[in-house]
Amino acid sequence: MTTTPPEANLPPLTAVGAPIPYARREELNRPATASLIWGVMLFVPFLSGILAIKYSRRGLQRAEQLEGTGAGFARAGFVLGVINLVLSAAFCVALVPLTIHAKRQARLMQCASQLRQIGMAAHAYVNINRGSVPPDMDALMSVTNVSAVCTCPDAKHHGAPPAAATPKVGNSSYVYVHPSVSRMIQIPNVATTPLAYEPPANHGGRGMNVVFWDGHVEFYTSGPAMQKLQARIAAMEQAAKAAAPATPAGNPNTPAPAGPE
Repeated sequence: MTTTPPEANLPPLTAVGAPIPYARREELNRPATASLIWGVMLFVPFLSGILAIKYSRRGLQRAEQLEGTGAGFARAGFVLGVINLVLSAAFCVALVPLTIHAKRQARLMQCASQLRQIGMAAHAYVNINRGSVPPDMDALMSVTNVSAVCTCPDAKHHGAPPAAATPKVGNSSYVYVHPSVSRMIQIPNVATTPLAYEPPANHGGRGMNVVFWDGHVEFYTSGPAMQKLQARIAAMEQAAKAAAPATPAGNPNTPAPAGPE
């Protein structure tokens, strides 16, 4: 009697390395995934949107080869890419007026800073001259070179003509307002008494900067408040002219002769 060995009943062995159908690795749609990743990056203007649209086209082509695998990612990446481009374009359009406004405000602040320096020079003159106020803008040149800060940057931009011209300072965008008194202590209210101002033409008619005798600077926009201040400045200038000593017509530097005693 022949005995069958146990090994004869075993199933045939599978060759090493032979593919197993249920363990086959599924192929990925990498372009579709890349498209979605770039599309989510909305904080990167233009670049991420362009790359999202570019990879979405590749992802859709790859999805056709993979029986639709990754098509949803590719479509989502395309939509996000379009949104990115639209938002980026809208931001650039809105950025133009914001940039113009920022430059305008920078020129306005520089103008106010220059007037503040003129006010500081006037206070230095008062301290040096024992309380006497400067008679004009040229007198401030004895303290500091105010001519370097007498040109409004916005006046250049708008092509406004000089507001005043003096022998030492030259052309100036600002006008000194003499308070019609000889000493600073005689000024009734330094916080509301203009020291120097500029015409509204320096800022295209939008308003004017004014420095007061206490040193602070205010910007007055076109309106009743500015018109009221302009009327007050005109009255101060008229009062200063009336209070100025008369001089002979031949020589303006010669004082008027004294009257009979």
